[in-house]
Amino acid sequence: MLDPGLYEISVIESRGCRDRYEFTIDISYSTIADDCPCQVFIPNAITANEDGLNDLLKSRPLCPISDYIFQVFNRWSSEIFQTNDQKKGWNGDEGAYYVGPDIFFYRVGYRWGEVGNESLERAMITGTVTVLR
Repeated sequence: MLDPGLYEISVIESRGCRDRYEFTIDISYSTIADDCPCQVFIPNAITANEDGLNDLLKSRPLCPISDYIFQVFNRWSSEIFQTNDQKKGWNGDEGAYYVGPDIFFYRVGYRWGEVGNESLERAMITGTVTVLR
């Protein structure tokens, strides 16, 4: 994705004719249409067995985000994990113990767009993750 600013395109066709075009991009993340929202990837399963592969449930945004909250809930809707740090994730624990194989619910809330822009969009993602052992 290109940042807002002045850009130039130069084209040379097969016979050697050249053309140059300058244009300005005035679009920021906050002005993109509703059909092109910021995407955040969240896996649907983790192993959480400390083998270094798929051990952590963590979001991976494809654009800058802020005002972040990530929560995981058990089947009784009790919150078992929460963080505001995008670098942290859930490792399959509930208190002092690791959970058994089961399905858990997550909720990720965030704002996307350019920092300092008053029209940052608020987004919420919910879903399930399966813990495999």
